[in-house]
Amino acid sequence: MGTENCRYYEFDEYKIDARRRILFKNGERVQLSSRIFDLLLVLVENEGRILDHDELLDKVWDGMFVEQSNLKKSVSALRHILGEQPNESLYIKTVPRRGYSFVADVRAIPENQNEPLYVKETREEIIVEEEIFDYDSPEQIIETRAKEINLLPETSQTDANNRAQTAESSHGGKKNKLFRRIAVISLAVFAVVAVIAFAALKLRRSPAPNFSVENVRTTKLINEGLAANNANISFDGKFIVYAVSEKGKNGLVVKQLATGSVRILVPEQPNVFFWGYNFAPESDYVYYILHNFSDPSKSGLYKIPFLGGAAQRIAEKVSGYITASPDGKRLAFVRVLENFHSEIVTINPDGSDERRIAVFDDKYRIWGVAWAENAESLLCTFRKQTDEKTVYYVSEIAIESGKEKIILPDQTNNLLSAVWLPGKQSLLVSMSEPNAISRQIWQFFPGTGERRRVTNDNVAYWFLSLARDGKTLVSVQETRPATIWTTDLNFTNFRQISTGANEFQRAFWTADGKIVYQMTENRQEALWTMTTEGAQKLKLTDGNDSFDLNPRISDNRRMMTFASKRTGNSQIWGIEPDGRNLRQLTFDLKTPTAESKLLGDGQTLVYTSYISPFGWTLFKRTPDGQEKQLTKVTVEAWDVSPDEHLLAFSGTDRQTQKPQIYVQNLETDEIIKTFDVRASHALCWTRDGQAIIFGSRREGTSGEIMIQPLNGASPKIYNSPESERIISLDLSPDGQNLLVVRNTINSDVVLIQAADEQ
Repeated sequence: MGTENCRYYEFDEYKIDARRRILFKNGERVQLSSRIFDLLLVLVENEGRILDHDELLDKVWDGMFVEQSNLKKSVSALRHILGEQPNESLYIKTVPRRGYSFVADVRAIPENQNEPLYVKETREEIIVEEEIFDYDSPEQIIETRAKEINLLPETSQTDANNRAQTAESSHGGKKNKLFRRIAVISLAVFAVVAVIAFAALKLRRSPAPNFSVENVRTTKLINEGLAANNANISFDGKFIVYAVSEKGKNGLVVKQLATGSVRILVPEQPNVFFWGYNFAPESDYVYYILHNFSDPSKSGLYKIPFLGGAAQRIAEKVSGYITASPDGKRLAFVRVLENFHSEIVTINPDGSDERRIAVFDDKYRIWGVAWAENAESLLCTFRKQTDEKTVYYVSEIAIESGKEKIILPDQTNNLLSAVWLPGKQSLLVSMSEPNAISRQIWQFFPGTGERRRVTNDNVAYWFLSLARDGKTLVSVQETRPATIWTTDLNFTNFRQISTGANEFQRAFWTADGKIVYQMTENRQEALWTMTTEGAQKLKLTDGNDSFDLNPRISDNRRMMTFASKRTGNSQIWGIEPDGRNLRQLTFDLKTPTAESKLLGDGQTLVYTSYISPFGWTLFKRTPDGQEKQLTKVTVEAWDVSPDEHLLAFSGTDRQTQKPQIYVQNLETDEIIKTFDVRASHALCWTRDGQAIIFGSRREGTSGEIMIQPLNGASPKIYNSPESERIISLDLSPDGQNLLVVRNTINSDVVLIQAADEQ
């Protein structure tokens, strides 16, 4: 397309002003960063032509060294701005292994046309540029500073008149009054000019960090897939601390970013978990929260010298999330009490002077805490369970008063972590989109409610940690590639029927020998079906049910049940394995529902629901709507026996904290058998009801399958490959073959660096 002397380009309802670098939609300005505008203009000017990756990087980034992932993120952001839905190519077409092409019809308009909007849009342009910065406007700075030096005293008009009359009546009053006015005005003008100059210098030297998709650089710091779900960066941005998990053991590690050198801080050991860890401001100590499952008396909050040495426990009964104040004078953490209330506590670095800042009842769970830069408040992320739904929000808790101020209001999107950016004009959050399971990183502006995407990929981000410069962010990326297998009960004939490119969660046999399974695709969960050869794949649900579907199939293989939020709160739905007869089975559940199973009468349900103080608890609902609570421990995996007389479930004893598998009589609620082993989220019965099959998590193993007879005989054990976990098991209708879903959790520490806003 010839573009010489062209200033304007139009396509659909969009119009580009190339000289003033503005995009309009139906006459309204569309906000674009400089980089995204460059990308759009290059694509439009080359309408219909395939631009390869290198050419786009050269034209848009002007010779800067950037990774192709930056281009991919920028194209994704541009598609979002133009309103393209996933898998659409209304404007931008991806040409696999080559590049991108702008496919919409573009009309080029010469320079001498369409000038009338210039004055109006120039005014809007100036306003937008002023709003970029995270500081008060010059007028606000002038007014504030003038009040500070008493140039604008807050006095009444009567007082002013009295002072004026007194001055007039004195010798030389008029002359003195005139000189006083001149002096005050001169001083005010001088102060205003000085403040403006100071503000301009401050704005010039301290541009706001820009964490938009196209303006961040992401680097993997740990690429071994062994990091836990948290990593923290030191205040000066020179070191990171993270936990590693391998072969059932956990340890704590420090890495120097400049050299890449790694040092073990706390050696790996079994049956322990590090819930939180963080640096002291001067990096002389590292604080960490240890949960010791073998010896709970050793659990607590510890500090250890950064250069090595003995660890010292400074607090007990600490549940999670340790954070040090910027001045290093106080630590904050969360403690869950016996009544499942949660409290936020601060202490001195030596463990003295413990103070309760705020307490929340059992409807609340505190996901994370982070100090504000002035050390006067804590930024906290919450999950709140009401009678109607589960919501997430972010609030700020004042240290002195404990008063709570809502920063990001209630929402159903899963929200895990939040940190303030310098100036407290915006914050970064790890949060999912509606009906999506994977959390992405967003920049949120409380003043306007604007949300700006920082990441745009198919991984999940965990907790966030920000260096003092406000531009260097560390988080953990997590993926869970899974595979589906079949095997006989002797574990001698394993056969893989799926690839590991996707995230599978559950898989079940159908009556006709096919497989129904749960899979995450484009951050959404849906139910699918396929043959045992991995062919004839058919999608059963559309992915709009939100996350955590947790499907199960009835023993007669005629109905799948799953959790869905398509009508608002989580309810139980059913669907036949061929996709027919989708129907809602419950309408009045008021607490989150994880998974359910439809019993033989086609109406009775056994399901898990989250209630305090028990956590995930099993219930039974009869056709007449009567409910009965079946368990009083937090349930991890469970199944009902084929004759529907027994219930097997795994949980942790509240008194001893020992993980166990329980076998319970459904009629009398009597526990008739226990096994001292911890099951993963996979458990089913043999067809004769004489044994249970489950994925175990014994010390020193990452995943194994056990067949445990109820008579107490020794179990048959299959050891999975190292690093693989058993997440789903189902026995075929004839009882001869096992369907196994195995996955690997890959957790990598990433560094996300933002450029200054230009």
